[in-house]
Amino acid sequence: MRALLFISVVLCLAPLGCYDAREAPAEAKQSCEGCHGGGGSLAPPPGVWIAGGKSATTERGVGAHRAHLEAQLTVPARCDACHVVPKKVDDPGHMDTALPAEVTFGGLALARDTSASWDGTTCTVYCHAGKLPGGSNTRPRWTRVDGSQAACGTCHGLPPGGSHPQVAGVACSVCHDRTVDAAGKIVDPELHINGVVETKGTGGCSACHGSADSAAPPVDTKGKSATSERGVGAHQAHVRASTRHAALDCGACHVKPVSAGDAGHMDGKVQVVFGALAKTTGKVPAWDTTALRCGQAYCHSLDGGGNPTPAWAQGERMVCGSCHGLPPSKGRSGAAHPPSSLASCSNCHKGVVDSVGQIVNPGRHVDGKVDFN
Repeated sequence: MRALLFISVVLCLAPLGCYDAREAPAEAKQSCEGCHGGGGSLAPPPGVWIAGGKSATTERGVGAHRAHLEAQLTVPARCDACHVVPKKVDDPGHMDTALPAEVTFGGLALARDTSASWDGTTCTVYCHAGKLPGGSNTRPRWTRVDGSQAACGTCHGLPPGGSHPQVAGVACSVCHDRTVDAAGKIVDPELHINGVVETKGTGGCSACHGSADSAAPPVDTKGKSATSERGVGAHQAHVRASTRHAALDCGACHVKPVSAGDAGHMDGKVQVVFGALAKTTGKVPAWDTTALRCGQAYCHSLDGGGNPTPAWAQGERMVCGSCHGLPPSKGRSGAAHPPSSLASCSNCHKGVVDSVGQIVNPGRHVDGKVDFN
């Protein structure tokens, strides 16, 4: 009789893929938690009951399951990132092979065309290695759950390698402000380890400074917008066309990088390197990093101007006579400029200014040329 009972139990459990003679728990027929997991979670511990329902994270059937489903650096992982999730207990691929459970990567583990793999001890997946190089532990040990494998810098370098700008000491929040704060704390887990590199702004140069319609501040790389801030100052006054001049290119005062990782860009220093226009007529412009003024730049220091070194961050209003005298002290040939008044400028510079001293063609003013009728 006992032999017959034993055979009947085994036959009963065989379709479910069970491999010992113990009767399956009644709750196994109600939810996934009946066979593994507990306390409202479907993920071990404990492990599957047919393997003894073990709970130690050093057990392969337990390991870092809960660490993934109760993640704090990102949103909880989905079970289908590492397993085929059945709809029914007897679905193909579920409880139909010997333990340990099959690992079949999907979803986030394969993000950005990552070739995921599992060797029974460690895994290689987007979530830990991805496409951002430089991490110190991109193949974490599954059964080592002590928090050391999830620290910043284990999955990607600080900063990441490859084409990422190498900006040691510059806070990640400069470009990833919606994801991380200035102290390095993740502020929105949904934007971290989600398969997308989340940068602020609209991408390109304006992802780190400027706005949707201009790469020049405001805002600056620290998120500031007041013109009294060094990182903002008179940027917009230069790069936007006005009634007095055409829009200036960023290269007039900076070396324009081709890519974010170019040398001299995002190195923690803002370098002022004057371009050709500022050096017109042999000028040797210089930037005073203390007073925040530029001097001897062609754009502001033609002969006789009343304000040849305007304050960058004070919003000084430039008027006729600020950059050159009325009239300038020297003419185009270098000889003394003929005596004149503002109203008479148009006698010789008709294509630039009108008879009341208004600039009529900003594109021909402050352009490196003396337009003479």
